[in-house]
Amino acid sequence: MAPFVEDGVVEDLGPDKCSVEVGSWSWTALASLLGRLEADVHVLHPQELRLAFGELAQRFQRASDPGDRPD
Repeated sequence: MAPFVEDGVVEDLGPDKCSVEVGSWSWTALASLLGRLEADVHVLHPQELRLAFGELAQRFQRASDPGDRPD
């Protein structure tokens, strides 16, 4: 995981588990950065990051709907 985190800190927590500490200019950008790692993410804090993941989930859901195209 560490090679893909760039400016962050990765702490090994055991087999198939780590902690990642990174920063970003917005909560949505941070959620996007973590989402690109193709791993399950468990947000410890803050609530704003959880909300950003929810907003991205809704955005990606709309993107996956073939009937949801702009006119």
